[in-house]
Amino acid sequence: MSQAQLFVTLSPFALLLTITCLIFTVVNRQKGRFISLVFFLCETACITLFTALEMTAKSQESLLFFSHLTYTAIAVLPISWVLFCLEYTHGTNDHLVSTEVLLSIIPSITIAIVWVPFFEPALWSDHAIIQTGNAYFHVVKSYGPWFWVHSAYSYILYFVGIGFILRDFIQMDASRKSQCILNIIGVSFPVASNLIYIFRLIPGIQRDFSILLFSVSGLTFLVSITRYRLLDPRIIEYRNLVETHPKAIVIVDTELAIQDMNDKAVDLLRSAGFPIATGERLFASQIDKFPSHARGKERIHADVSAEDGRPIHAEFTPVTLNKGGLAGFSVQVFWGESIETTSSMSRREQDVYELLAKGCSTKEIAARLCISENTAKTHIKHIYEKNRVNSRKELMDKS
Repeated sequence: MSQAQLFVTLSPFALLLTITCLIFTVVNRQKGRFISLVFFLCETACITLFTALEMTAKSQESLLFFSHLTYTAIAVLPISWVLFCLEYTHGTNDHLVSTEVLLSIIPSITIAIVWVPFFEPALWSDHAIIQTGNAYFHVVKSYGPWFWVHSAYSYILYFVGIGFILRDFIQMDASRKSQCILNIIGVSFPVASNLIYIFRLIPGIQRDFSILLFSVSGLTFLVSITRYRLLDPRIIEYRNLVETHPKAIVIVDTELAIQDMNDKAVDLLRSAGFPIATGERLFASQIDKFPSHARGKERIHADVSAEDGRPIHAEFTPVTLNKGGLAGFSVQVFWGESIETTSSMSRREQDVYELLAKGCSTKEIAARLCISENTAKTHIKHIYEKNRVNSRKELMDKS
């Protein structure tokens, strides 16, 4: 079996695998999330399909048409990859449109060169269409200068995307590390195969099988989605909360299993003798302290004890999804004498307390809560009295 026949034989399976992952992505993703991953999978499916159609073309015209379609999809594929990596690592799709426009300059030039015959030598300086039996093949004997510009740019985007993922790798929990490894493998196989083909590193390779290997990308993303909840919007909500919260914060799901926590929470729970591993139930030995009937309410308080008997206060605040469903809880934990630290505060005093914890001045607190400065000072005074402290520093130290 020739390499061309092997490619045509395998391409339906590769296409089916990619389309399956695409369907899973579209069905499972949260509205407004991971549109870049949808485009990435659409483009890989198109590349596989167009290449197969190119290799089964019955005329030179149709062969060139599908060849140009293939290069069009190839030109924009790295953009989708790097945008996906940005959203995956930063947990947001803000400014992705402006970033996409900036990244599209060189791919746009590549697409124009592909479709305008006059500029083709810049991409393929020496190429020909040969006929073997009833089949036509597009053979590139040497590449033009723009091909190397386009290729270098594409590889840079691939490696930049991988760099975004690796940058946060050490700080990730085990499940997200597995996600990272799968995502990197998914793009590394086709990129490595393409490098082997372009530079003829293995003698006898006449077809670019990297196109088929993009189905490996589909497979790895499929595993990430089904096994490691790649598209679960709670992962993004958890990550954003942990990264931005100024106090010791733990994120738990609806079953109170730990999903993430910041360094302050790690230090506090470790010194108290509680488990800190992802998946462990928060305060497992004293979980009955948390009133199950109250889950889903606005805010819940609980007191637990460290191994040495010191009291720990916990405030459970619901984390909701974009559609309003309950994702879990953000739990602020701190040493304290009793639950009266905050539970005895009025709702307005709790609002003031949160702003104090963020370092806001009395004037800023008054402005944010639309109250007078005298009223803000009165609330602060009551907070000091209920916490038995005399200053903001003492209050924050106790928190």
